[in-house]
Amino acid sequence: MICDATSIGVFLLNAVLVAVATYAVFAYRRSHKSVWLIGGGVAAGLAMLTKVTCPAFLIPAVLVQGRTILDANPNARWRITLLPLVAAAVVCGPNC
Repeated sequence: MICDATSIGVFLLNAVLVAVATYAVFAYRRSHKSVWLIGGGVAAGLAMLTKVTCPAFLIPAVLVQGRTILDANPNARWRITLLPLVAAAVVCGPNC
């Protein structure tokens, strides 16, 4: 298989977007600001547009987000669950 500049660029872009999404999950756990949830969802949606295997790379972020949902106040769980999903769906939904 020949690696050209385009495939390397897509790989690096995917790695950066997955890292941003994972960082946003940890930043939300630290600060509890909704902006991190939206940013993480947007980064995850953009990452899913770059590569088909992206959900496999997002598993650690999803596990941490699930633990965040379990630790949250029951009244805030809907917000913590829906904000990143809606942000990812708006970015990725029409194209996936």
